[in-house]
Amino acid sequence: MSINCSGKLEGEAQLVLMLNGAPYKTEYMKGNVNFKWGGDWYSDSMELRYQPSNVTSGQLVIDYTFTD
Repeated sequence: MSINCSGKLEGEAQLVLMLNGAPYKTEYMKGNVNFKWGGDWYSDSMELRYQPSNVTSGQLVIDYTFTD
């Protein structure tokens, strides 16, 4: 899987990749955002949780790809 995240936030937030109901990866975001996650993913499902803290405005784009 590959996850690309970009944008700009006025405030702070985090994006959490969940695996079997528990946090697997966490990215803390504020201001300009630009990061990539990737690797093998063997679970049948994936959950991303966007958790804003004090975001007042902005834009966030999340692109994801599953490959076999």
